[in-house]
Amino acid sequence: MSNAKVRIIVAIFAHIWAWATTLFFLLAPTYDSGETLVQVNGVWVALLLVVPIALTAAGMIAALPSTLPRALTLALLWACAALLLLFCVAGVWSVGIPYAPCALALLAAAWVGMRG
Repeated sequence: MSNAKVRIIVAIFAHIWAWATTLFFLLAPTYDSGETLVQVNGVWVALLLVVPIALTAAGMIAALPSTLPRALTLALLWACAALLLLFCVAGVWSVGIPYAPCALALLAAAWVGMRG
């Protein structure tokens, strides 16, 4: 399998994982009281949970073949991965850890992109 296909597949995995994690946090009762994250913290937390989806979407788009220069697409991939990693670190005691596979997948996609 070519590096380009691996990069695309890994970036798509990151995006799907981000959606699944976000939907879990929005819909599943994650508190002992049986309430969801939104019920306890309010609607603003839904906006926070959109950040990983947006970053993985941008990374997925950067991984797709395009007419943009290779250096620009790699820079976008690395930037999305770094920002998502910062999101994970900032939210390590709340929602950050479940998004770590997304960040690692984007890092892997960027690394595979550098290899050719």
